[in-house]
Amino acid sequence: MSDEYITPTALGAERNCSRSKVALQPDKTFRIAGSGGKTGSLFVMSRVIAIEQEHKPCKSENRRRASLSVAQTKYAEMIEWVQSLEIKFSVSPAITLSSLAKQAISNGNQATLEWKNGSGAEYTDGCETDQHIQRWMVNCLRHVCTDYDVKLS
Repeated sequence: MSDEYITPTALGAERNCSRSKVALQPDKTFRIAGSGGKTGSLFVMSRVIAIEQEHKPCKSENRRRASLSVAQTKYAEMIEWVQSLEIKFSVSPAITLSSLAKQAISNGNQATLEWKNGSGAEYTDGCETDQHIQRWMVNCLRHVCTDYDVKLS
């Protein structure tokens, strides 16, 4: 049965440890072809595993766990804050779909005139049933008629 080997690079990437952290001396060295005489190192995998089991996790692993914990805490706090937001709409209770469509088209035109060569959308009777205009209406309610963006900035 042949031994499996691991390189110093793989030791760091796959095992999250460096050879200096576990004081490993290479089990095999070899000349790297075309490198001007430089040598490479290989470690017997069974020995690496045995040494890892004897030692506590590397500091970098502890740091990774700690930073993950902090990130998870901040994420949970942010989710709790967002869920606690009370978004209020500042629209007239008498608003109609056609007046909302007109406002949405006007707002959408301001945003798109630059990249549409000045040709904006126009309101026509019944356009509030068009999916594109409905998307603009939702965006208008969300971003123009609420304090949503202010609270998130």
